Amino acid sequence: MSKEVVVITDSGCDLEPEFAKEHGIDERVPLSITFGPKGEEGTFFDRVTLSSREFFQKVKSSRFFPTTAAPSVDAFEKAYERAMERKSSGNVFSIHLPRPPVSRTIESAEAAAKKLMEKNKKLRFEIVDSGQFTLGLGIPAIVAGELASRGKKLPEIVEEINKILPRLYTFVLLDTLEFAKKGGRVSLVKYLVASVLGYKPIIEMHRGELTTIAKIRTIPKAVEAFTRHLKKLAENYGPFEIMAVEHCDAENIAQKISSDLNENFVRRRDLGVFEAGPTLGSHGGPGAVGVSILLPPKT
Repeated sequence: MSKEVVVITDSGCDLEPEFAKEHGIDERVPLSITFGPKGEEGTFFDRVTLSSREFFQKVKSSRFFPTTAAPSVDAFEKAYERAMERKSSGNVFSIHLPRPPVSRTIESAEAAAKKLMEKNKKLRFEIVDSGQFTLGLGIPAIVAGELASRGKKLPEIVEEINKILPRLYTFVLLDTLEFAKKGGRVSLVKYLVASVLGYKPIIEMHRGELTTIAKIRTIPKAVEAFTRHLKKLAENYGPFEIMAVEHCDAENIAQKISSDLNENFVRRRDLGVFEAGPTLGSHGGPGAVGVSILLPPKT
């Protein structure tokens, strides 16, 4: 079945390019990662010129903290043109990281779409703020890609994605706040307090808002609290429709969490365990583990 809609996202979704293609995502526009204020140790493109594994190796060896930047308007324009030409379609569904202060990615996407529509009035774009990052963005991108692959029209895809966005949550367990401090996500005071007391924060992302839901002293206890919180959600709302786990160079912990949750039947569809990229890695740092879930609809 031919696709009437092309589906675009950005590399903040933390999906590997091949995995994304397998699930109907036509283009995954990469964010850039820079090491050094002036790029002294290079600027790379997420999973294009720097793999996830290479990223974490470089984090360990570099004297600089990595910084990420949104794709350019030109990068989006070219991605849209490639996808539309490849699929012979002028209907585009494009879903991205949240607006500033999280990222300027969606602004580049909107500017590119505007330029293309000025050239061709027949093109139709739906640019969507997912309110999520990492696999919390990956999940609706996958759903949109699969809907498009089944021949759904643009309004149908928009309607379905709008239904699931309020039910998407991402939870992240941080081993350190050092990267969040460098990235401006936490204040120096909070960083110093957490460092002295050895806190391991658990963060929730929902509809573009970040909230700290717990602070645990040790990683083993934090993992227990993290898993317990997710089980409680499943008890209260029912098995998750979709679940995905990712990690920043902490595969053993991620596999343990995934296994524990699967044994307790808290999901209907498990996308698996993924190695996070620079989006989570640059701000969460090594040792971070995330779980993104889609809650079932209210009955």
